[in-house]
Amino acid sequence: MERIIEEIREDLDRRLAVAADRLTDRTLTEDPAYAALLGRAELRERVHRTLRQTVEGLVRSSRAEPVELAEARATGALRAGQGLPLGSLRRVYRQAGRLVWQCLTEAVAAHDRAELPRLLAGAGALWDVLDQLADAASEAYHDAEAERGERERERRAALLDTLLDGSGPAAGLELGG
Repeated sequence: MERIIEEIREDLDRRLAVAADRLTDRTLTEDPAYAALLGRAELRERVHRTLRQTVEGLVRSSRAEPVELAEARATGALRAGQGLPLGSLRRVYRQAGRLVWQCLTEAVAAHDRAELPRLLAGAGALWDVLDQLADAASEAYHDAEAERGERERERRAALLDTLLDGSGPAAGLELGG
């Protein structure tokens, strides 16, 4: 897989840039949560990085090296903190995987159609890489939500303690007044 990707790298990079534009526009049109959260430029940059990260994960996988997951984790934590629904995040990862496959097959076909059967052998590896990236983002998302929930519980408990012991700013106010 690595050799095939290196042979088509320039064409693949161009196709990924176009795919990033398409996925960005589609996401902003079809997903109100993303549209409310991010501008086009920021989303497009993140989408393009995810597409490139998926290809690099495929190369690393073909070398029997672990897929780099730090960026996916950072994205998951960031989106949780921003309040983006997890389903929106996972949907973009799935769509990114489809686009990477489409770009790979188109670039290989343009380079040498006879190589397409060799590319097919890497399809499972691509979906494995995509699953790893999406799972890492999801796990980080859940971790960030759990941390935020814990901070919120601690804040509420501190506020309640302050109200109950009479030392807070609301101590002299009558309730229901």
